[in-house]
Amino acid sequence: MNRVRQESHLTWYEVWGPIIPLLLWMNLAGTHEVFAANEAKPIQVIPHSVLIERLNGEDPLPRSRPPQRLDEDGITDAAAFFRNNQESEAHQRGRDHYRLQTLIIEWASAPGARWALNVEGTLLSLPKEDVRLPDQEWDRFHWELDGDQKCTLIYENDNPKASLKVEFHARHDHVDYSLTVHAEDDLIRDHLTTHLCFNHAWADGFGRDALVLTDDRIRSLSDISNPERIWIRTATLAEEPAYAQLKSQQYFLNGTGGNLNRKRITGSAAEAAKIPAKNVQGKFIATQFRGEDSATVAINSPNAIAVGWSFWPCTDIDLSFGTVRPREPKTVSGKIWFLKEGIDTALKTIRIGNN
Repeated sequence: MNRVRQESHLTWYEVWGPIIPLLLWMNLAGTHEVFAANEAKPIQVIPHSVLIERLNGEDPLPRSRPPQRLDEDGITDAAAFFRNNQESEAHQRGRDHYRLQTLIIEWASAPGARWALNVEGTLLSLPKEDVRLPDQEWDRFHWELDGDQKCTLIYENDNPKASLKVEFHARHDHVDYSLTVHAEDDLIRDHLTTHLCFNHAWADGFGRDALVLTDDRIRSLSDISNPERIWIRTATLAEEPAYAQLKSQQYFLNGTGGNLNRKRITGSAAEAAKIPAKNVQGKFIATQFRGEDSATVAINSPNAIAVGWSFWPCTDIDLSFGTVRPREPKTVSGKIWFLKEGIDTALKTIRIGNN
């Protein structure tokens, strides 16, 4: 009893003094871990279908935003064209299906901004587009998740038996991506290519410039006039002259695709309208946020054969698998950079080759 009484009358310092340093250390250690965790995960990669569920059905990529961006950027004919298409039920079903394949990227340094990335799943053989994998659309696809820093989109087909695995891994200042194709039939496919659409419509201040390197200087592709009102245009690469020729033949043979004038354009006119820029260097395309704090977002790949831009605030990239042989997986890869610096400083990081 005396001992208990004595302990009950110990001073505050006698009770807590010896362990205060330990408590302070634990508190600081915990704080350090929180900041380290936040600092270690500035970029998140989340499928659209997953994020919309987390937001209780609220669309993380509102459909009203793209035409609003077009209006804000003074491209009113494209905004009207798109709004007219939105009224079609078939168009809405197509967009719903497309969204299921959309990856959303969030960057802590740009709160509220979201980027949308889509792999145009069907692979085309240049220049005729007559060899495709699969012949139509993939039979099915699904996402595999590993937190908010890793995810994989897997396309599968039964006839021919084939797959396309698209992997994303968020790092500190970029996202690593790779695409692996595997076909089990007996067909050899040459010059097999894919297209990645990287849309900045939900990231205000990004995307409209479409910056590339030409003659060792930065140039904005969006400054190039577009009298035929082609929706998506292409710039071929200085490092890939053979593929530049194949892209020219592709549009010569197959035409320009969508345009606001609703014209069928083929031959040399199509090639000139679709590829108004050539000999672009560095295998990247970028956009720069201009303001008090500059930032650069860029996509690149050593397997790039062309880059693209459109009425959307997009910076797209075409990749080639080269020759894909039966039962031999083939992989292409690249990075999507999120840098807190202007394009002139970022160039040394985003440019591939000759750094």
